[in-house]
Amino acid sequence: MSTNKLICYWLFCIGFVDLFAVSIVFPLVPQHAKELGASPSLIGLFGSIYGAIQLFSSPIIGHLGDDHGRIKILFLCLMVAAIGYGTSSLCVYSLLLLSLLRFVAGIFKHTQDLCRNCLADYSSVGEKTKSVSQFNALSNIGFIIGPSISGLVSKWLGLASAVSLCFLLCGILFILNGAIVWFVIWPLSEQSNTEKGATRKAKDNEKNLWDKMKGIDWKVHQGLFLSRFLFALAVLLYRSSFILGVKQLYPDLTSADVGYLVSYNGFLGFVFGIIIGWVSVHQIYAGNEEKLQMHASIMIPIGFLIISLSPNVIMLLIGLAFLSVGTTSSRACGVVLTTKRSKPDEAGKLLGFSSSMISVARSAAPLVAGIAQEFSFSAPALISLSLSVVALYVYYHKVFMQPRPKPHLHSD
Repeated sequence: MSTNKLICYWLFCIGFVDLFAVSIVFPLVPQHAKELGASPSLIGLFGSIYGAIQLFSSPIIGHLGDDHGRIKILFLCLMVAAIGYGTSSLCVYSLLLLSLLRFVAGIFKHTQDLCRNCLADYSSVGEKTKSVSQFNALSNIGFIIGPSISGLVSKWLGLASAVSLCFLLCGILFILNGAIVWFVIWPLSEQSNTEKGATRKAKDNEKNLWDKMKGIDWKVHQGLFLSRFLFALAVLLYRSSFILGVKQLYPDLTSADVGYLVSYNGFLGFVFGIIIGWVSVHQIYAGNEEKLQMHASIMIPIGFLIISLSPNVIMLLIGLAFLSVGTTSSRACGVVLTTKRSKPDEAGKLLGFSSSMISVARSAAPLVAGIAQEFSFSAPALISLSLSVVALYVYYHKVFMQPRPKPHLHSD
């Protein structure tokens, strides 16, 4: 087995442990904050800290990775994030200290992005997309298992003790990932010149980045970007309010039940992610991502409509299934459409710009959801429904009904 392929397998392991570690914590924090007396808007502000800091820290971490090597920066981020999560286990009764420690996570929690970039560096030319897809699927398995475990722990120990224990376990798992990087991946990377070549290439291209950004024909992409932003804001707004919302709308649910619901959502994403790969090559959709994106976009407002009107948990589960189909398909199609409509030297920059837009939505969504819940715990789902309808309208008129641009040839 080649050194590069071995590095990729270890990166898969890090991705799984990373999302597993985070997912055992995040379902419990909003419930714990509410028990400490925080209002929904304050909880929303607490959730917005992470996304807002990531909006500014992501380019800096990416730049450091280009200059000093992504493996080294990955190790640094893992260890500092481990300190932040471990320290949080000692501060569970202070929302102020927990909020300050969220800054640490916002600055240094970039494991998923750094691992994907490393996979792009170390994967062979024809397997880059396959490697990233496998990484996403394995990482999602961690997101399926984690919430169920945290729900059971809270049932056995009580919410406050469970939050403290899960933060501590999260920090330990980040240290484990750091050990994998230090003792395994870093020595293996020294045997390969792959990342060094990628770093030199990034430095060579950096000088003309701004000129190339100005040269992009933004009119070709504005409809797709606007619709993606509105869909992302709708989905993130609902997910930010999900845990508190279901606890209020369905008071019989325990913390363990909420954990199972979050795991169910992750399981749907994993299953539909595999199914969409098969559907996309079917003759109905083959080569026509605009059509697949259109059908996926219709599923999202349908899902929000079912969720908004759901009288019981069964209907909620059905609505989440529709929503998962739409979001999983849109996530895959959005990347392909952006790449297909861009020139070969524009694809990376456009995808980076798209990620920045998602970061804006991620930072705004929790605060908007928290303010909406001050009026009604059903309000976030209704706002998400409205945003998704507007996004569908934008996509239909600005992308789907427009003449398909001539695809550009991209080299691997």
